[in-house]
Amino acid sequence: MKHYSRNSVLSPQLSVIMPVYNGEKYLAEAIESILAQSFTDFELLIVDDASGDGSAQIIRSYERRDNRIRFIQLEQNMGVADARNRGIAAAMGKFITFMDDDDISLPKRLEKQVEFMQSNPDIGAVGTCCRFVNHDLAPTFFDFIVPQQHALIVLNMHFGASFVFTTIMFRREFLTSVDGYKKGLLMAEDIELLWRILHETKITFANLPDILVLYRRHEQAKGNSPDAIRERRVVLSRMLQHLWGEAPEGTLDRF
Repeated sequence: MKHYSRNSVLSPQLSVIMPVYNGEKYLAEAIESILAQSFTDFELLIVDDASGDGSAQIIRSYERRDNRIRFIQLEQNMGVADARNRGIAAAMGKFITFMDDDDISLPKRLEKQVEFMQSNPDIGAVGTCCRFVNHDLAPTFFDFIVPQQHALIVLNMHFGASFVFTTIMFRREFLTSVDGYKKGLLMAEDIELLWRILHETKITFANLPDILVLYRRHEQAKGNSPDAIRERRVVLSRMLQHLWGEAPEGTLDRF
């Protein structure tokens, strides 16, 4: 990898925040996929959430080689919402996006999203579609296509898939206006954040039709664990309470 330097006086257009917890198995590939982007005016803030494996050593090795990387080490495990908030607080970019430590961003991802945001000043956040792949990036399970229009995205917050959460790029002011992620959430932090932003700001959402991320499915992934399902039900219950004043168990089951 060539050494990259940027004038430290100038703020980058984009901040990419990568929370890491015991991610050493796939971490280098995730970092490499961001450093290989066609769009280069970014900083990569990697927040290590007190990992117990070799994640910190991997991050430091990349930090020494590329000045776009900023390493934030948490002294105790705080959870992904708090780790992302630490990244947001340190971010300098006009736009902020996220990257999971086990996925792959395809080379044009950041370029296409930044160009879209620059061309559409009315849009507050834009995501992309993705491809679900095996732990070794093959075979492909399926392409995951999300709606492009704001109305369908909001509808799908309740009835389907609204975003591939790890792909969303925000205008910085929308994240800071709601104080970022809700502290303490471990699994359902994304949908809770989007719901608050939707109801506390005048944001308009969008998704690009392009598949720009490889979403890795593997045994260590926690998204479908019993804890994740329970936390999503709690968040969904709050959403339904906000809409209709009630959230019966039968309704939650159907969702």
